[in-house]
Amino acid sequence: MNTLVAKILAAILAVAIAFGLGGFLGYHYTDKYLTAQQAAQVAKLNEASAAKLTALDQARTKIETEQAQQAAQDQKNYEDQITTLNSTVDQLRHDNLVLRDPGTRPSKSAAGNSSVAGSSGSDQQSGSALSSGATDFLLGFAQRADTVRLQLIACQADDAQVRQAVTDYNAQLQSVSQESAKTAIQKATK
Repeated sequence: MNTLVAKILAAILAVAIAFGLGGFLGYHYTDKYLTAQQAAQVAKLNEASAAKLTALDQARTKIETEQAQQAAQDQKNYEDQITTLNSTVDQLRHDNLVLRDPGTRPSKSAAGNSSVAGSSGSDQQSGSALSSGATDFLLGFAQRADTVRLQLIACQADDAQVRQAVTDYNAQLQSVSQESAKTAIQKATK
């Protein structure tokens, strides 16, 4: 009977060893497989991320280029407008262009003289020409008005900043006052 028990124990031990070894090998194989599978997934995700980053970088570069081109075009348009305005002012100052007062009518004697000189009737209808002194005055006045407008805009911006600073200060002061009142109440109740 001893041999029978020994054979049964040997069989149980053999089965246990087989299951243990099989489980170990199966776990080890599964672990390596999952690690390889996970590494493959990580590699795919890295490739996809790199492709998306490249696409985003290209889009950013395209947008920056378009913005730079638009800014350059806007600057050119601005400079063209300034050149045109300066040219018009120079023409006014050098009597190549004449400002006219549309509210006045030339006198009959001036109309007769100008028609003899070859002026058209449209000049007479548009009003009399302003003197160069009046033109210079109006141009200077417009320039001063532009300067005052820019100063007003700057003052309004400063005023908005001061008002915001005062509002922020008042909020901080109120917060500190509330905290001081709470502290005083807590001290009084102790």
